Amino acid sequence: MFKLSSNDINNKLEKLGLEDDIGCSSSNNNNNNNNNNNNNNEDCVKKYTSPIKVIGVQGNSCIGFSPDDNRFAFVSGNGSIYIAKDMKNDSFEIENVLTGHSHSVDCLLFHPKEPILVSGGFDGIFIWDYLKGFIIKKILTHKDIDSHDSKVEALAWLYNGTSLVTGSKDSTIKIWDFMEKGYPLLETITAHKAPVTCFSVNNESNILASAGRDSSVKVFDISTLRPEFRSKRSDDSSIKVTIQSTLEGHMGDVVSMYFSRDGSMLFSGARDNEIKVWSIKEQSEIRSIKQHKGDVTCLKLLGKDQSILMTSSIDGTVKSIRLGKIKSLIGNDVLQIEELTKEAQIIESQAISGNININSISDINDPNAGEYLDIGLGSGSGDNGVSSNDKDKVLFSFELHDGIGIGTMSFSNSLKLMATSADRSIRIWRLPTSNYSDKPILIHEFVGHRGPVNSVQILPNSNSILSGSTDYNVFLYNLNTMKREMVFNFEGSVYTMCVGSKNNQTVVFVGGNHYDIKGYLINQNDNNNNNNNNNNNNNNNNNNNNNNNNNNNNNNNNNNNNNNNNNNNNNNNNNNNNNNNNNNNNNNNNNNNNNNQLPIVQFNGHSGKVQTIAINPDCTMLVSGGNDFDILVWQIKMPYVYRGGDEFNQLQKPINKQSFHKGHITGLSFSDNGKYLISSSTDHSIVLWTVNSNGKKITREITIENAHNSVVSAISFGHAQISSQFFYSGSWEGSIRVFDTSNLKKCSKSIHEFKAHNSRLSSLTVSPDGSVLIASFSDGIIKTFSSVRPWTPIAIYSPNENTSCNALSSNFSFFVSGSDNGLIRCWPTGNEQIN
Repeated sequence: MFKLSSNDINNKLEKLGLEDDIGCSSSNNNNNNNNNNNNNNEDCVKKYTSPIKVIGVQGNSCIGFSPDDNRFAFVSGNGSIYIAKDMKNDSFEIENVLTGHSHSVDCLLFHPKEPILVSGGFDGIFIWDYLKGFIIKKILTHKDIDSHDSKVEALAWLYNGTSLVTGSKDSTIKIWDFMEKGYPLLETITAHKAPVTCFSVNNESNILASAGRDSSVKVFDISTLRPEFRSKRSDDSSIKVTIQSTLEGHMGDVVSMYFSRDGSMLFSGARDNEIKVWSIKEQSEIRSIKQHKGDVTCLKLLGKDQSILMTSSIDGTVKSIRLGKIKSLIGNDVLQIEELTKEAQIIESQAISGNININSISDINDPNAGEYLDIGLGSGSGDNGVSSNDKDKVLFSFELHDGIGIGTMSFSNSLKLMATSADRSIRIWRLPTSNYSDKPILIHEFVGHRGPVNSVQILPNSNSILSGSTDYNVFLYNLNTMKREMVFNFEGSVYTMCVGSKNNQTVVFVGGNHYDIKGYLINQNDNNNNNNNNNNNNNNNNNNNNNNNNNNNNNNNNNNNNNNNNNNNNNNNNNNNNNNNNNNNNNNNNNNNNNNQLPIVQFNGHSGKVQTIAINPDCTMLVSGGNDFDILVWQIKMPYVYRGGDEFNQLQKPINKQSFHKGHITGLSFSDNGKYLISSSTDHSIVLWTVNSNGKKITREITIENAHNSVVSAISFGHAQISSQFFYSGSWEGSIRVFDTSNLKKCSKSIHEFKAHNSRLSSLTVSPDGSVLIASFSDGIIKTFSSVRPWTPIAIYSPNENTSCNALSSNFSFFVSGSDNGLIRCWPTGNEQIN
């Protein structure tokens, strides 16, 4: 069972520096049987700005491996940098979280010798001790005298980390001294006319290449920055980095570069979809490689002879290209640039005339020229888009992120692993040991939602959570590793979920703009259901969010998510039949938990979007409400049996319908004993329903016509002995009201009301032990309160972003939230008594 105790949380917060108590001792003696004990804590409210964990990836996150290949870094959606440790079993676990950036991070780089990581972005330059998790130094944009005037977009180390080079949107290059304490500025270079986007360094040749949005490449002599010459620089301020050449030819921003091993050639990729090869000695273009249909975002030369060029692009592909040999471009075996240029002219002339004859091309001065392959001016195209040009041979062309453009690519030092970043997903791949014609094998991924998260569920007795989004997907995440373990494609925006467990089967029921409700089977092994308590319905009331203005996001349904795996793990009975026999997707990957799953049951009856669903405690009744103003009752018969994909074999109709409300249904929640159901609506009303003993019908017991002065956006019953008699409602006016069901005659009036916040309340839930009431709001703020008198505030959670928090789900000592920006956060409840 996954359970964070209060000690675990406090230790984690103390380590990460996330908790900020204001006038409050860490021990909060909250005796629920004695209200007087709470009086001294009324002004004792804890404040949290950083969560325990964040699930979600920054769009096109920068990525990188540590020099020893033991760690991997990427950026989460809130600007935190995650340090993941390679567990050496094809998995990575989050080891540390570096919090400090308040905006996006554009670049990061591990130090080659020390446990230091440097990150750059809108905030400036941050220097971290990534093992201990603290900031060594910040060089803030616009604040520090030597800082860049705009966001930092590129980083590079010189001479084993003795100097750091930074490039910025302000068009300048700055060099920082890492041999001196405090990392002072050594030099500022103003060579570009537009933002600097990337660097490449060859220390042996003492050259640095920079590129930017002016479409040019600058090559600098950096020999004066060698450690042995540093003293001369300090004695003579006139000694500077000098520019050797400017290489022009690209028709778009240059965004990637890579030097050959000896520094004689530079490869550059740009937004003109081309890769150009430059002679550093001759300061001119040797050739152009045209294999991509989008920005070339990363380049890497592989192989002992560097004959393999690995590339990534916004066109969604990674390509392994065996370069046409010009004999050897290393050492004394270099073909003269004049000869290459002459040969290029011959080829170009023949290509234009249409009379090109590959076999007739030979080096004029070399009788053995038949051994050489053409330098190539472009690419032919054969079947499946793979080049048929004998000169540059495309060994594979692979869509690593299901067609989504790849923002960046990174390689481990050992070249055993490769990582790619695309949109809000990061994938780590195992590379073939030597044959780069074999496609990489997916071993791990970090994936975030691409749309607002409207519903979250912590699975009972598990280390997993479910999240549903307008990107049409429900994801099952492992909280320990942050790995996405299962995908359920709802084929529409997801607004609400609930989970039922019975007869050794766990099903997530999902509703949204599809009108039908779908149930998906969760593999019992993922839930660790090795116990006899099979009737765990997990906080069925936590989906009472008022996200009625959800955009019908038109994100593509990537139903062929990971159709790639010819795997031997045939336990996924409900696997989508979209394995299109695509030879480009034939990873022999045994981690086949990411395949989309088909619904095991479907409920048809609503004529509008389904905004809220709930399941009763014994998992025999499901209720749903939506924009059609109706509450529908469905019979649940678990365990369900999958019938091979014919949805009509698993289609259910409602057994009861209630059309009392005069507005959209915004919330539904069952009492712990299953006797009562409450519903809320945009018509400002709340209805208390009694559940018939046969579990097939609900009867209206009490109607509270004007429960609030505005839309009742969320509602929830309390839990356990401490608060199960109460239910709580929240509204667009930011107020919370408390109702007591112990005396139904008085239940039509609230026993307490308080102003919780100054913005719309979006979601309410109560911790499983019944002690903490949790509320989220449209400005992203979350607040917790005591669930019983005097309902004092416990903590405030401010994630430093003005984006709506739409969904909540609570465990005993922590809760998770889902937001409009696609992030899922894990927070402590702030109640020290919970353990």
